[in-house]
Amino acid sequence: MKYLIETIRHRLVGTSIKMELKKLVVLTKEDLRISTKSKKLWTFIILMLLPSVILAIAGVLFFIPENQTSLAFWKTINPHWFVLDRMIDDFKEGMKGLYGLVVGYWLNLPIVIATAIYTSEFIAGERAKGSFDLFATKPVLRTSLVASKIIAFAIISLLVSVLVYILLFGVFAMAYFGDISTVLLVLWQSSDIIETYIFVTWLFVMAVCSITVFFSSLTKHSLFATFGTLAYLMGYGMGVSLISLFVPGTLGQLLSEQLSYVNLQTIARILLSYWLTGEITSVFQLIEMDSTVASISFALFIALPMLVAFMIIETRDLL
Repeated sequence: MKYLIETIRHRLVGTSIKMELKKLVVLTKEDLRISTKSKKLWTFIILMLLPSVILAIAGVLFFIPENQTSLAFWKTINPHWFVLDRMIDDFKEGMKGLYGLVVGYWLNLPIVIATAIYTSEFIAGERAKGSFDLFATKPVLRTSLVASKIIAFAIISLLVSVLVYILLFGVFAMAYFGDISTVLLVLWQSSDIIETYIFVTWLFVMAVCSITVFFSSLTKHSLFATFGTLAYLMGYGMGVSLISLFVPGTLGQLLSEQLSYVNLQTIARILLSYWLTGEITSVFQLIEMDSTVASISFALFIALPMLVAFMIIETRDLL
């Protein structure tokens, strides 16, 4: 760490933190502009939106018309049964049931793959292009070149996550209530649930980004960084599960509990469940993960790999 601080201080001779921040803002704007032309980023966006788009199409064609007919029928038979507040409460509880879909898709393999493929080039791609060679001759931090890409991706992934769940909730709300004004009211009153889904999904995506950036800092080949991320995230979770299955008795459960604290999917699932219901979910049959520990682990998943990656690109010879 001391060497890193000295390296950064040497590179910032003749400049200032304020000037570096201005450079970072300029680089971030440029990365946002360039990102719109990236096929890999569009693959990520399409995969993020895919279930919501499919549901929206199915809803418009089948689900919403059928539900509206059913609602009209029951209102005719018993108009006093339809109390809006109670319906909104029922709707919110139903939306918490999307937990399984979120865990199974947005916190799992499709999004991991799309995120890893795109973010694997943040360092390895720049090394392959020789960008760090140029930065090494100027009083500019290599970190700025990478941080701007991460910030740009963070902005885009957050916006996409918002769109995913607004669309998802909007389709269900339209099917359930039937008119735009009520749907807007319901979305507003369900904002706490929507925000939970958005926030956990976004944090998960950024954690995958951070892990991939770390692997990207170790190689000149973005493909290796992608495989490193997939091998860790997919292989580690499977390994932890196998320990609980094959190591007998309490020992296997205790090992699985401790190892699960560094299993990103498990941490995301625990936090999502806790923030939705206030209940601590079992990691395995008899083991629970404390939500505070899970939150700290989630934060470390994002911060530590990124910090190590920045240390590597600032202190190592990348030529």
